Amino acid sequence: MRVNLWIPQVKNPDDVYIYLGSPGPPLGLVPCKYIDIIASHLADSMNYDARIVELTHNTCKIKCRLFSREYTKSMNEDYKASLIKELKKPYNPKKPIILMIATKKKKAVKVGEKLIIKFEDLDSYDLLACPWQIKFLNQAGDTIGIYAQDRSIIQRLLKANFNSYHLDVEVVDIAKTSERMWNKLSHKFWKGYPIQLVNTPKKSNNE
Repeated sequence: MRVNLWIPQVKNPDDVYIYLGSPGPPLGLVPCKYIDIIASHLADSMNYDARIVELTHNTCKIKCRLFSREYTKSMNEDYKASLIKELKKPYNPKKPIILMIATKKKKAVKVGEKLIIKFEDLDSYDLLACPWQIKFLNQAGDTIGIYAQDRSIIQRLLKANFNSYHLDVEVVDIAKTSERMWNKLSHKFWKGYPIQLVNTPKKSNNE
């Protein structure tokens, strides 16, 4: 299985974290003797391939290959061309897309309220971007929450957008109490109120 490596967005990070690619605490940390070279590689946005090669009940051995800047550039260009080609394929979504976000404010939104979905620039959805994310705003333009859990769901939303679908976003459920959640974007736990959204793709009237 491939794993993802992540560093905090600070100068000279002290740790390199290992993720399985899903939300939640990290799988572990890169050993100290490899931190500097891997952190430098990640800070320069160069590609890598890290995979689990051995598992025991409490340890995990990982093999990591670091790719050159030239090879990384070529990989990213190929990946972006492939992604754009995939997003532009004819797509007719049959079902709404349900997902969860979280907000720190208890009364940030109400059930039945409509939100606005905001995608990042397409450059933010390349091979190395980790994590992919989309923002959900209220009608005043304030950010309610960020979704960054599942690339496949984000790609479905992107594909609907590229196929001229308007995404009708509605709040369908709000947790009554906050939960201790893992925020992969800031790499820490925080208390938040989970909100369930239903994203209904609707064909634009001018299509």
